[in-house]
Amino acid sequence: MLKSKTANCTPADPVPEMAYAVTATWNGGYNGSLKITNSTSTTMKPWSIIVEAEGLDIRNSWGMTATDLGDGTILLEGSGYGEKLSPGR
Repeated sequence: MLKSKTANCTPADPVPEMAYAVTATWNGGYNGSLKITNSTSTTMKPWSIIVEAEGLDIRNSWGMTATDLGDGTILLEGSGYGEKLSPGR
């Protein structure tokens, strides 16, 4: 289960919203979809969010990097084409 713990964006006030859903399951694993949304009127660049994700192993991602912080949390940061979150995206 993913749960937003903290968020850090530039400028400091806006905080991205996060939605997570399991999209497929099989014996021993699953695929999930994580959507980060900027519901403000200000562009967020760069953006980052720390999520509680005990036991989660992120092996692939697009438009972000995932770093296991070793304490049951994962740091998600925008990268490449996903580095900037425009308003409403």
